[in-house]
Amino acid sequence: MPRATRFMPATRFTRVRRFTRAGLLAVMTVSAVTAWGQALPEDWETACPGAAAFEASHPERHYRAMQARDAGRALTRPELVTELQRRFDADQKARRDYLNGRNARDLAVVQRVDDDNFGWMTDEVRQHGFPTVASVGEYGLHLLWLLVHHADSHPRVQRAFLSEFETRFQAGEFSPEDLSQFTDRVHVREGKPQLFGTQNDWARADLSGQRIGNLEEIERNRATLGLMSLADYGCKMHAARKRRD
Repeated sequence: MPRATRFMPATRFTRVRRFTRAGLLAVMTVSAVTAWGQALPEDWETACPGAAAFEASHPERHYRAMQARDAGRALTRPELVTELQRRFDADQKARRDYLNGRNARDLAVVQRVDDDNFGWMTDEVRQHGFPTVASVGEYGLHLLWLLVHHADSHPRVQRAFLSEFETRFQAGEFSPEDLSQFTDRVHVREGKPQLFGTQNDWARADLSGQRIGNLEEIERNRATLGLMSLADYGCKMHAARKRRD
Protein backbone atom coordinates (compact mmCIF):
# COMPACT_ATOMS: atom_id res chain seq x y z
CA MET A 1 0.00 0.00 0.00
CA PRO A 2 1.48 3.42 -0.85
CA ARG A 3 2.77 5.55 1.99
CA ALA A 4 0.45 8.34 0.90
CA THR A 5 -2.48 6.66 2.64
CA ARG A 6 -1.37 8.12 5.96
CA PHE A 7 -2.31 11.61 4.75
CA MET A 8 -5.78 13.08 5.09
CA PRO A 9 -8.20 12.80 2.16
CA ALA A 10 -8.36 15.70 -0.28
CA THR A 11 -11.56 17.02 1.28
CA ARG A 12 -9.78 17.49 4.61
CA PHE A 13 -7.17 19.89 3.24
CA THR A 14 -7.90 23.59 3.62
CA ARG A 15 -5.96 25.86 1.31
CA VAL A 16 -5.49 29.08 3.19
CA ARG A 17 -4.83 31.98 0.83
CA ARG A 18 -4.40 34.75 3.36
CA PHE A 19 -1.32 35.21 5.51
CA THR A 20 -0.34 37.85 8.03
CA ARG A 21 2.86 39.77 7.48
CA ALA A 22 4.16 38.53 10.83
CA GLY A 23 3.47 34.94 9.84
CA LEU A 24 5.20 35.37 6.51
CA LEU A 25 8.29 36.90 8.08
CA ALA A 26 8.42 33.99 10.51
CA VAL A 27 8.43 31.69 7.49
CA MET A 28 11.36 33.61 6.05
CA THR A 29 13.45 33.59 9.20
CA VAL A 30 14.56 29.98 8.96
CA SER A 31 14.80 29.81 5.19
CA ALA A 32 17.63 32.36 5.12
CA VAL A 33 20.04 29.42 4.83
CA THR A 34 18.41 26.59 2.92
CA ALA A 35 21.60 24.60 2.39
CA TRP A 36 25.26 24.87 3.30
CA GLY A 37 27.09 27.50 1.28
CA GLN A 38 24.02 29.54 0.31
CA ALA A 39 22.90 33.05 1.33
CA LEU A 40 25.93 33.90 3.49
CA PRO A 41 28.23 36.95 3.43
CA GLU A 42 31.79 36.41 2.24
CA ASP A 43 33.28 37.07 5.67
CA TRP A 44 31.00 34.75 7.61
CA GLU A 45 33.76 32.20 8.28
CA THR A 46 35.82 34.86 10.06
CA ALA A 47 32.83 35.97 12.12
CA CYS A 48 31.79 32.39 12.95
CA PRO A 49 34.96 30.22 13.12
CA GLY A 50 33.24 27.44 15.09
CA ALA A 51 30.48 27.04 12.50
CA ALA A 52 33.00 27.24 9.66
CA ALA A 53 35.18 24.55 11.24
CA PHE A 54 32.19 22.30 11.78
CA GLU A 55 31.09 22.60 8.16
CA ALA A 56 34.63 22.05 6.91
CA SER A 57 34.74 18.78 8.86
CA HIS A 58 31.36 17.65 7.48
CA PRO A 59 31.58 18.27 3.72
CA GLU A 60 29.25 15.34 3.08
CA ARG A 61 26.32 17.43 4.32
CA HIS A 62 26.71 20.21 1.76
CA TYR A 63 23.95 20.31 -0.83
CA ARG A 64 26.54 19.84 -3.58
CA ALA A 65 27.61 16.60 -1.88
CA MET A 66 23.98 15.50 -1.94
CA GLN A 67 23.84 16.22 -5.67
CA ALA A 68 27.09 14.33 -6.25
CA ARG A 69 25.77 11.25 -4.47
CA ASP A 70 22.50 11.50 -6.37
CA ALA A 71 24.43 11.57 -9.65
CA GLY A 72 25.51 8.01 -8.88
CA ARG A 73 21.97 6.84 -8.34
CA ALA A 74 19.53 5.66 -11.00
CA LEU A 75 16.66 7.84 -9.79
CA THR A 76 13.27 6.46 -10.69
CA ARG A 77 11.62 9.91 -10.92
CA PRO A 78 14.15 12.44 -12.24
CA GLU A 79 11.29 14.50 -13.68
CA LEU A 80 10.01 15.04 -10.14
CA VAL A 81 13.40 16.43 -9.10
CA THR A 82 13.18 18.90 -11.97
CA GLU A 83 9.73 20.01 -10.84
CA LEU A 84 10.83 20.27 -7.21
CA GLN A 85 13.76 22.44 -8.27
CA ARG A 86 11.49 24.70 -10.30
CA ARG A 87 9.17 25.18 -7.36
CA PHE A 88 12.07 25.63 -4.94
CA ASP A 89 13.46 28.39 -7.16
CA ALA A 90 10.06 30.07 -7.41
CA ASP A 91 9.73 29.98 -3.61
CA GLN A 92 13.11 31.59 -3.07
CA LYS A 93 12.67 34.22 -5.79
CA ALA A 94 9.29 35.28 -4.43
CA ARG A 95 10.76 35.72 -0.96
CA ARG A 96 13.81 37.61 -2.20
CA ASP A 97 11.58 39.97 -4.18
CA TYR A 98 9.39 40.59 -1.17
CA LEU A 99 12.32 41.24 1.15
CA ASN A 100 13.79 43.67 -1.37
CA GLY A 101 10.59 45.66 -1.81
CA ARG A 102 8.34 44.70 1.13
CA ASN A 103 5.18 45.72 -0.71
CA ALA A 104 1.72 44.18 -0.91
CA ARG A 105 2.16 43.06 -4.51
CA ASP A 106 5.25 40.97 -3.76
CA LEU A 107 3.63 39.63 -0.61
CA ALA A 108 0.69 38.43 -2.70
CA VAL A 109 3.12 36.63 -5.03
CA VAL A 110 4.62 34.76 -2.08
CA GLN A 111 1.16 33.77 -0.98
CA ARG A 112 0.26 32.47 -4.44
CA VAL A 113 3.52 30.55 -4.76
CA ASP A 114 3.08 28.91 -1.35
CA ASP A 115 -0.53 28.02 -2.05
CA ASP A 116 0.29 26.55 -5.45
CA ASN A 117 3.23 24.58 -4.07
CA PHE A 118 1.11 23.22 -1.23
CA GLY A 119 -1.67 22.05 -3.53
CA TRP A 120 0.76 20.44 -5.96
CA MET A 121 2.80 18.83 -3.19
CA THR A 122 -0.11 17.21 -1.38
CA ASP A 123 -1.65 15.97 -4.64
CA GLU A 124 1.70 14.48 -5.65
CA VAL A 125 2.13 12.62 -2.36
CA ARG A 126 -1.46 11.43 -2.37
CA GLN A 127 -1.15 9.99 -5.87
CA HIS A 128 2.38 8.60 -5.81
CA GLY A 129 3.38 8.23 -2.18
CA PHE A 130 6.09 10.06 -0.28
CA PRO A 131 9.31 10.46 -2.31
CA THR A 132 12.37 8.45 -1.35
CA VAL A 133 16.07 8.68 -2.10
CA ALA A 134 15.52 6.00 -4.73
CA SER A 135 13.00 8.22 -6.52
CA VAL A 136 14.35 11.78 -6.07
CA GLY A 137 17.64 11.47 -4.21
CA GLU A 138 18.83 13.25 -1.09
CA TYR A 139 18.80 16.63 -2.78
CA GLY A 140 15.25 16.05 -3.99
CA LEU A 141 14.15 15.44 -0.40
CA HIS A 142 15.89 18.67 0.59
CA LEU A 143 13.92 20.56 -2.07
CA LEU A 144 10.68 19.00 -0.83
CA TRP A 145 11.62 19.95 2.73
CA LEU A 146 11.67 23.64 1.85
CA LEU A 147 8.23 23.51 0.25
CA VAL A 148 6.58 21.82 3.22
CA HIS A 149 8.60 24.05 5.57
CA HIS A 150 6.61 26.95 4.16
CA ALA A 151 3.20 25.28 4.60
CA ASP A 152 2.61 26.80 8.03
CA SER A 153 -1.10 27.23 7.40
CA HIS A 154 -1.42 23.44 7.30
CA PRO A 155 0.05 22.15 10.59
CA ARG A 156 -1.51 18.68 10.31
CA VAL A 157 0.12 18.19 6.94
CA GLN A 158 3.45 19.39 8.33
CA ARG A 159 3.15 16.89 11.17
CA ALA A 160 2.49 14.06 8.70
CA PHE A 161 5.47 15.10 6.59
CA LEU A 162 7.66 15.28 9.70
CA SER A 163 6.93 11.63 10.42
CA GLU A 164 8.04 10.77 6.90
CA PHE A 165 11.21 12.86 7.14
CA GLU A 166 12.05 11.16 10.45
CA THR A 167 11.75 7.80 8.71
CA ARG A 168 14.04 8.98 5.91
CA PHE A 169 16.55 10.30 8.44
CA GLN A 170 16.64 6.98 10.28
CA ALA A 171 17.39 5.34 6.94
CA GLY A 172 20.30 7.75 6.37
CA GLU A 173 18.49 9.51 3.54
CA PHE A 174 17.71 12.91 5.07
CA SER A 175 19.79 15.80 6.38
CA PRO A 176 19.99 16.20 10.18
CA GLU A 177 20.09 19.99 9.66
CA ASP A 178 16.81 19.92 7.74
CA LEU A 179 15.27 17.54 10.27
CA SER A 180 16.19 19.75 13.24
CA GLN A 181 14.71 22.89 11.67
CA PHE A 182 11.52 21.20 10.60
CA THR A 183 11.06 19.40 13.94
CA ASP A 184 11.32 22.68 15.82
CA ARG A 185 9.01 24.40 13.35
CA VAL A 186 6.31 21.78 13.88
CA HIS A 187 6.79 21.84 17.66
CA VAL A 188 6.49 25.64 17.83
CA ARG A 189 3.29 25.56 15.77
CA GLU A 190 1.94 22.93 18.18
CA GLY A 191 2.92 24.93 21.27
CA LYS A 192 5.64 22.45 22.27
CA PRO A 193 9.23 23.19 23.35
CA GLN A 194 11.90 23.28 20.68
CA LEU A 195 14.27 20.32 20.63
CA PHE A 196 17.12 21.95 18.73
CA GLY A 197 16.72 25.72 19.22
CA THR A 198 16.43 26.65 15.54
CA GLN A 199 13.31 28.85 15.59
CA ASN A 200 14.50 32.21 16.87
CA ASP A 201 14.96 35.84 15.90
CA TRP A 202 18.37 35.59 14.25
CA ALA A 203 18.48 39.34 13.64
CA ARG A 204 19.61 39.55 17.27
CA ALA A 205 23.23 38.74 18.06
CA ASP A 206 22.44 36.70 21.17
CA LEU A 207 19.72 34.39 22.45
CA SER A 208 19.03 36.13 25.75
CA GLY A 209 15.38 36.90 26.37
CA GLN A 210 14.15 34.56 23.65
CA ARG A 211 11.83 31.67 24.38
CA ILE A 212 14.07 28.83 23.36
CA GLY A 213 13.77 26.36 26.19
CA ASN A 214 16.32 24.45 28.25
CA LEU A 215 19.64 25.27 26.59
CA GLU A 216 21.49 22.35 28.15
CA GLU A 217 18.87 19.92 26.89
CA ILE A 218 18.89 21.55 23.47
CA GLU A 219 22.67 21.20 23.24
CA ARG A 220 22.40 17.52 24.17
CA ASN A 221 19.75 17.01 21.50
CA ARG A 222 21.91 18.78 18.92
CA ALA A 223 24.91 16.65 19.81
CA THR A 224 22.83 13.48 19.55
CA LEU A 225 21.76 14.48 16.05
CA GLY A 226 25.33 15.37 15.13
CA LEU A 227 24.72 19.13 14.77
CA MET A 228 27.02 22.06 15.51
CA SER A 229 26.56 23.82 18.85
CA LEU A 230 23.66 26.24 19.17
CA ALA A 231 26.07 29.15 19.66
CA ASP A 232 27.85 28.37 16.38
CA TYR A 233 24.56 27.81 14.57
CA GLY A 234 23.19 31.09 15.91
CA CYS A 235 26.29 32.94 14.75
CA LYS A 236 25.87 31.58 11.23
CA MET A 237 22.19 32.39 11.09
CA HIS A 238 22.81 35.89 12.43
CA ALA A 239 25.40 36.43 9.68
CA ALA A 240 22.90 35.25 7.07
CA ARG A 241 20.21 37.53 8.46
CA LYS A 242 22.54 40.54 8.41
CA ARG A 243 23.39 39.84 4.78
CA ARG A 244 19.71 39.58 3.87
CA ASP A 245 18.75 42.79 5.67
